[in-house]
Amino acid sequence: MEVSILEEVITIIVKVQISKVTSDGIERVMIYNEDHSILHEDTDPKQLAKIHAIFDSMEFDGKAFFNAHLEGTLIILDELAQWQEW
Repeated sequence: MEVSILEEVITIIVKVQISKVTSDGIERVMIYNEDHSILHEDTDPKQLAKIHAIFDSMEFDGKAFFNAHLEGTLIILDELAQWQEW
């Protein structure tokens, strides 16, 4: 007998922002949800380079909104979302 488990994929809108100035001088990428909670904060140069490349290609200045979903503990950015007022 074969059993399959269907996993529900929940899509959320997140704000992705690159910090410009921090007290410790370390650049960060932060991912927020709508209630302004930080879902993820990263200082890894490889991750920062990926976000900079996305923002540069779309001519964004430091923040943008994305449809995203979770895979385990990973936040997967799916596509650009419409600008949000939060």
